[in-house]
Amino acid sequence: MKTQYGPRHQATTCWPAGRAPRRCSSSSGGTLTAQARWPAANSAVLLGAGTAMVYPTFMAAIVDVAHPAWRARSVGVYRLWRDAGFAVDAVLAGVVADAYGIRAAVWTVTALTAASGLVVALRMYETHPRATAAR
Repeated sequence: MKTQYGPRHQATTCWPAGRAPRRCSSSSGGTLTAQARWPAANSAVLLGAGTAMVYPTFMAAIVDVAHPAWRARSVGVYRLWRDAGFAVDAVLAGVVADAYGIRAAVWTVTALTAASGLVVALRMYETHPRATAAR
């Protein structure tokens, strides 16, 4: 898909699609009873599918826009902010859930995810050349 559409298209279309299975899979936690094992296994599969869609896409987009001299540093900065986002997101979701309930926490995370996708769609430039019509 990257060679046909370019990294910006992937980052704005595959990322929300990849986050949906990840968000669905995060609802199964804690101690599992015999009845909850299959839903938990299905959630693990969804988490893996979501990660498999998202992570290579972002790494390819970063490598495409980064100059070779600072490519390694840009990948490191991306991973730093991604991992920090996981930690901050968990704390923020817990605080919002305690104050306003689980539904508000889920909508807060959803809004932040959509906002960051919008920032990528508006700020990231396309590196893939447009295909010209055959003559």
